[in-house]
Amino acid sequence: MVGLVNTGLDYLFFLFLVRIGVNYLIAQAASYTMGVINSFLMNRAWTFGNSGRETGDSLLRFLAVNGLSLALSVAGLRALSASGGVSVYLAKIAVTAFPWVIRYLGYKYWAFGMKRPAQSSLPRGG
Repeated sequence: MVGLVNTGLDYLFFLFLVRIGVNYLIAQAASYTMGVINSFLMNRAWTFGNSGRETGDSLLRFLAVNGLSLALSVAGLRALSASGGVSVYLAKIAVTAFPWVIRYLGYKYWAFGMKRPAQSSLPRGG
């Protein structure tokens, strides 16, 4: 559900920016950033249940995953619309699926999934 909300925000903001004349690659970066902010807050609290974890560590990993995802989506958008002759609106939809999978796996197994070892309450010694 969080992914759908983020994707919806991203796409609607992209449409808005392109329609007011913003270059489609800049619109992609801006709309993606809006989705990223929402995604971090919602995924951290609800999807992966890590609202109590240290924010700095998970935020840096989260941003790294999203940096890769953004680069893939911008490259795909440019390739489809500039070289492939596909409308930017259809290209935007087409480049959404693959980075979505990359992000989910990155969030689950790296950004939010790395658990710190539990410390034992038993005293050490012999």
